[in-house]
Amino acid sequence: MRYFITFRRLLAALALFTVTGLAAADYQSHRQLGNQLLLTTSDGELAITFFQPQVAEVHYQSAGVKQLPSFAIGTSPAPLT
Repeated sequence: MRYFITFRRLLAALALFTVTGLAAADYQSHRQLGNQLLLTTSDGELAITFFQPQVAEVHYQSAGVKQLPSFAIGTSPAPLT
């Protein structure tokens, strides 16, 4: 249940960010894969991985750009309940 509340808050914040015009990309689609929410835009993909109800890693991958992996969070995500 906490993941759902956190997910809703994060999605609301993302929607507000997109509406304000700070993001130049256009929303195309989204999907959920386990603990990860993947948002596809015209400029690339935004991945939000939930590690705990209050801990999320956000990674933006621009189309055509190779990016090194992040080591900011050293543990694996907990299963989504």
